[in-house]
Amino acid sequence: MRAASSDVSRLHTQLSKAEEAGDKAAIIELSRRIVAIAPNDSDAWETLAQTQLDIEDLDRLAQTLDAWQKVRRPPAAIEDFRGDLCLKRKDYQNAERHWLAFLATKPRAADAATEYDKLADLCVTQARWADNAAYRTKAIAAEDSAVRRVFRACAFMRLHKWDAAYADMAKAIKIDASDSFAMLSQFANDE
Repeated sequence: MRAASSDVSRLHTQLSKAEEAGDKAAIIELSRRIVAIAPNDSDAWETLAQTQLDIEDLDRLAQTLDAWQKVRRPPAAIEDFRGDLCLKRKDYQNAERHWLAFLATKPRAADAATEYDKLADLCVTQARWADNAAYRTKAIAAEDSAVRRVFRACAFMRLHKWDAAYADMAKAIKIDASDSFAMLSQFANDE
C-alpha cells in the first residue's frame, strides 16, 4: 500500500510538470497511470477527461467516462463531460440531457451558471431563441455578470423584446461598461 501511495505521489509530481509544459500526451498518460493505481482520484479522472476533450479524442473520452462511471461514487462532473462529448458529436438532444442531469445535482452557483451558459449556447446553435433566453435567465439567477446580461439582451432582441433587451444592456453597463460594450460590438459584427 505504501509503495502505491509513493507511486501516486511521484506520478502527481510528474503530472504537474507535464501540465506546466502543456504536454497533452504526457498529461493523458500520467493521468491514466494515476487512475489505474488510485481509481478514486477524481482530480486525475477530471484531468484525463478534460485533456481528451481538449484534443478532441472523443472515442477515448467516451471510454474514460465509462470507466470513471464505475468508480464507487462517481462525481457529477461525468454528466458535464458527457454533455460536452455529445456536443462535439453534434448530438444536441443528449448534450442537453446530460447537462440538465449535472444541474440536477445542485452544483455550486458558478458551475450552474456556466452550465446554463452551455445550454443557452446550444439553443443558439439550434435557433431555439425562447429557450436561449430562458437558460440565459437561469444563468443570471445563478451568477450575474455583464457578459451574461449582454447575451440575454441579444436573445431578447431575437425575440423582439426590445424593452427587456435595453433593460439588460443598461444593467450590463452598470455592472461593467467596458465588457458590455465589447460584447455588444461583437454581437453587432455577428449580425
